[in-house]
Amino acid sequence: MKYFYKLIFVFLFTSSLINAQTMNLRLSTYFYSWERADSTNPDFETSHLKGYQNLLIGVNDKSKKWSFNTSLLTQEDIVNKSGDGFDYSFYNLYIKGTNLWNALDVQIGRQYVFAGVGNGSVDGLNLRYKAGMNKQYQISVFGGALTPGDYNFTGYSEFNNNFIFGSTFYYYGDQGLTASLSYYLKRKKYDPYYAPRIDNEYNTTNELIVTDSRDQQLTGFNVSYTGKQNYTIFGKAYYDIYLKKFYQAEFNISYPIKNFRISADYEYRGAQLTYNTTFWTMAQFWPLSHYQQVEGSMDYTLKNGINLFASIADLIYIDDNSLEYQAGFKNSWYGIYYTGYSGYAGESNGATGYIYKELVRSKLSGNLTLNYSNYSLGNYSSTRQDQFSGMLGITYRPSPQFSVDAQGQLLTNMIYKTDSRFMIGVTYRLFSKL
Repeated sequence: MKYFYKLIFVFLFTSSLINAQTMNLRLSTYFYSWERADSTNPDFETSHLKGYQNLLIGVNDKSKKWSFNTSLLTQEDIVNKSGDGFDYSFYNLYIKGTNLWNALDVQIGRQYVFAGVGNGSVDGLNLRYKAGMNKQYQISVFGGALTPGDYNFTGYSEFNNNFIFGSTFYYYGDQGLTASLSYYLKRKKYDPYYAPRIDNEYNTTNELIVTDSRDQQLTGFNVSYTGKQNYTIFGKAYYDIYLKKFYQAEFNISYPIKNFRISADYEYRGAQLTYNTTFWTMAQFWPLSHYQQVEGSMDYTLKNGINLFASIADLIYIDDNSLEYQAGFKNSWYGIYYTGYSGYAGESNGATGYIYKELVRSKLSGNLTLNYSNYSLGNYSSTRQDQFSGMLGITYRPSPQFSVDAQGQLLTNMIYKTDSRFMIGVTYRLFSKL
């Protein structure tokens, strides 16, 4: 099966280059260094240097209806090996057809799907059909093999027990009304394993455990509306068919008054469990936990461009609650804000400030972020702890296509007396007519 998928991806790449008219490319190379303390001997430390390369390619044909897109990440250890030492991941590798016959969008290959209640990486097909005078009725259908966990082209399992399928119906109405109804099915069969079990005579034996391939089956509804005065209303509700419970819901309303905007939000979050796992089995005998959040926020923009903002949220658990509050100001190049927590989640007070400054127009810029917090871990500890972190970065762009980034990071808290890291990277961008 893995050779079949490799053959498909090679075909997609070759055919796209043959018919290519324009190309967008971004190549980034980063080097990241840090020191690691040995867990058994804290006085012994090892230095590490790791390299990352990220490649994004977009190729379009003459008609601009077809394009090839890919996102590739490679990483390797340069000083002191950790993990496998070298690895690569293809996050995207697909051909896209746009507005074919003025009605159909097609994506073939590896892609990450966002479709209402369903989302995930799939090696397969994604279709979107648009109907109506203003294309206000649209339906998407996607499906294919589960992408391997390491995002390469090995480790594919038997397809009929390892796939995802989903469909979404969209309605785009007048005056900013959008609604969608979605369905998502995921099958994943885990490898069988041996585990000790007690038989009828109370003897311990090793038995082969074979799990069901059912993983998730979900359905959901989303709706949003934007009024003539720019107020917005959003709501959603997601339902787990296997658990027979709503596991997520949200309602949000936002209303502007000139330079002032107020918002209110309600969220419900329940446990989302994979079917037939240990936690799912336990949930048949004990009630599932959930929490709710009620939040209010406001912001005001001054004439000089500074935005003042504040919010407060109450997280409501079954037997307790926790408050989160934030206030501050910001503009396009600096900001300062305070964040606090109290209640079940612990006590915390923190302040963050950041600044971005263009030092040489279109050539050189720098940024600085500082954070300090004082916290305690609720009922687990009454002792308050201090934490400080900072980040200093600089970006140099000798040309629009080429940039160099450098960043230093520093952290000190109860676990790390001093943790310092450094990163440097080079990015090259290209747009070319072939």
